[in-house]
Amino acid sequence: MGKIIIFLLLSLCTGNAIAQCTFGDCKNGTATMIFANGDKYDGQWKNGIREGRGEYWWANGITYIGDFTNNYIIGYGLIIYNDKSWFAGTLINSVPSENGYFHNADGSINTTLSLGRYSTSGCLSGNCQNGNGTKLEDDGVYIGDFVNGKKNGQGQYFWKSRGAYYIGNWENDAMEGSGTYVFVTGKSFVGQVHYGLLNIGTYYLENGSVDYVEREDQSKKFTNSNQNNQNQDNNTSIKTDGSFKSNLNFLLNDLPNSLKTVEGESLGTGYKTKLGLPGGIDCYVSDYPDVPVSEICRFYEGTDLAAARAKYNELLKMIRSSIPQGFSEDSTGGYGDFVQGNSFKKKLPSARGFAIIGMSIEEKDGNYTLQLNVRRDEE
Repeated sequence: MGKIIIFLLLSLCTGNAIAQCTFGDCKNGTATMIFANGDKYDGQWKNGIREGRGEYWWANGITYIGDFTNNYIIGYGLIIYNDKSWFAGTLINSVPSENGYFHNADGSINTTLSLGRYSTSGCLSGNCQNGNGTKLEDDGVYIGDFVNGKKNGQGQYFWKSRGAYYIGNWENDAMEGSGTYVFVTGKSFVGQVHYGLLNIGTYYLENGSVDYVEREDQSKKFTNSNQNNQNQDNNTSIKTDGSFKSNLNFLLNDLPNSLKTVEGESLGTGYKTKLGLPGGIDCYVSDYPDVPVSEICRFYEGTDLAAARAKYNELLKMIRSSIPQGFSEDSTGGYGDFVQGNSFKKKLPSARGFAIIGMSIEEKDGNYTLQLNVRRDEE
């Protein structure tokens, strides 16, 4: 609670400080203002007050990136404290609300504050079947409209592991339609989302100004697509919300393209990946001779089998809640070096063969490795 009180006091103390506009339009535009006490604001202004998105640095080292309303910190944002712990969520009059996650300096969730207090998945309040409610899921919390138990209509989502946020339209449990997605860095996207992937819209920097580099990349993507529709799959940009579910589904959809969209520079044996899975220690795209292409991610390596199994069970829940309908599941294990394993298999919709998600714990010389792979197997 101490952090919240300190942050509130700091916010209120800046209101009457003598300030100097050092860059831009501090009346109506995007500009930087430095206060006499050493504080600094860089962001959007309207009628001479902070309005929109911006960054605020206190002289004592605390940083805020997010929404401002009528000169106050109101809306969604990110607070980074001196000890490197941070909060991502909504704020009301500069105070972190219950809707968000406090993260410790090591990235783990603070389980004593805000949404971190809840650990059991399910409906926290309201009507999560047909109505408006708050539902805790494996990787975050959804607040919004439900139809037949699925996210449908207007809603907002707070990701636990990524610290990201989305507010906008949903359809059948996926982001679909108009919305705003805020990355953990404070950058944002405003526009159309399709099948959970960022589609057509505008990217913004932390201070609310247009991200022209990202906009140019997006423009090239659609120009190339219109000029050469036959190569559209190869020119697709990687646009996900950064969650495990979104990244996994992008990889599954890229399998008919032999993962060319995510294939990075050569490692000699395989390629670096442009799109890993959150929590993976390392991920790469394989290129073994006569073996179907796959993305392989290692999630645990060590001598503690209990820790490996705990991570395995955590991943199993995430996979089951992330994969599209139509996958069949098979469990194996308990022989040789193979300690435990699961696989999920589905016929690829646009190519011969199957999409397979495989996960296993293997043991060698007392060392356990937990590995997940997303691969394409030929018929």
